[in-house]
Amino acid sequence: MRVWALSDLHLPGDAGKTMEKFGVHWENHAERIARNWRSNVADEDIVLIPGDVSWAMRLKHALEDLSFIASLPGRYKILVRGNHDYWWETKRKLYANAPPSLVFIHNDAFSVPPFVFAGTRGWELPDPQASEEENAERDRLCRREAERLERSLRAAGESGGRIIALLHFPPCYPERPETPFTEILKKYEPEAVVYGHLHNVSPAQVVRGSRSGTRFYFVSADAVDFTPVLVAEG
Repeated sequence: MRVWALSDLHLPGDAGKTMEKFGVHWENHAERIARNWRSNVADEDIVLIPGDVSWAMRLKHALEDLSFIASLPGRYKILVRGNHDYWWETKRKLYANAPPSLVFIHNDAFSVPPFVFAGTRGWELPDPQASEEENAERDRLCRREAERLERSLRAAGESGGRIIALLHFPPCYPERPETPFTEILKKYEPEAVVYGHLHNVSPAQVVRGSRSGTRFYFVSADAVDFTPVLVAEG
């Protein structure tokens, strides 16, 4: 069994919103995702999707995209919410409506031995260039998301196994390596962290590779040629 990750699929929802306006590299991106996914992922594998799955505004409008993901190879597809996933409902509603191979992480963890998966959305860190009011809101949301990350990682630790964490927003940056999120990650020592959110950035603007014993993977779809990234093997 292998674990893959691919973030920011930005599927169109039933309204047919496309991504071409963000660059020619987004043309036919859903077809490219499907082709590359099928070329790499086996039926017994797991695929992590850390956010920004669909442009849909309501769950009923996202079901076509969720069914598309479910139709691709992989035993489970494990999701956390992205900042554009407005369709994300309560866990009860998600599990009542979405295909059974999809797993939604929120204040909990999901175990598939030898792995256990945890995570949360995260948020934008306070910025010296932002207004005091904006930074106060960013700080509030970061604290809330950090608490959610800790609850999820605590549940993962209680389950036992090799912990892999998913966040939509980057937990840190090269120029800001220490954040509330990295404090929690260091406490629970996940084997790997996968994240996305960023687009059109240079390699120098993202954290990749091993830090404090944890491997970091930046997996926004357009940054990895719309191809799932291998994270772990079990």
